[in-house]
Amino acid sequence: MDDKFGIFRPDILLQIAPVAALSLETSRRMYDSDRTGHMFVQKLIDRHPGQFHQIMRIDKRSFLLLSDYLETKGLVKQTWKGITVKEQITIFLFIVGQPASVSLMEETFQHSGESIGRYFNSPLDALAAVNKELITDPPDVCLENSFTKIPGSTEL
Repeated sequence: MDDKFGIFRPDILLQIAPVAALSLETSRRMYDSDRTGHMFVQKLIDRHPGQFHQIMRIDKRSFLLLSDYLETKGLVKQTWKGITVKEQITIFLFIVGQPASVSLMEETFQHSGESIGRYFNSPLDALAAVNKELITDPPDVCLENSFTKIPGSTEL
């Protein structure tokens, strides 16, 4: 190579080449799978109830009732990007129900980590708002009447 100006330096070129290759690679869309989060949720719902329960840690009927309840109450809404209520609740339950990293969630649902956080928080906030309606305290039970006294024991 002609270097009449003295500016060609192979040592610098070797340092720049990986950076240039990385910048070309990062210009591609990161979440480029043909399978969207919506498609993942639909396939999950279409699965056998036992498989659904194993993955989601909730039975399919309860999941659908919860989704409809939170949507009807207006507490979780479909986003302007088309992320359905069921997909948001799936993201929430998937994270809560099993050890799922953010990178796994990003790949599975084809959303950024920031979006995953938003779609996790939406059902969380909704459930916090209706927890008194959905979760009730057990009735008061007198322990004395529930257990029989052990002969010779001073307990109870």
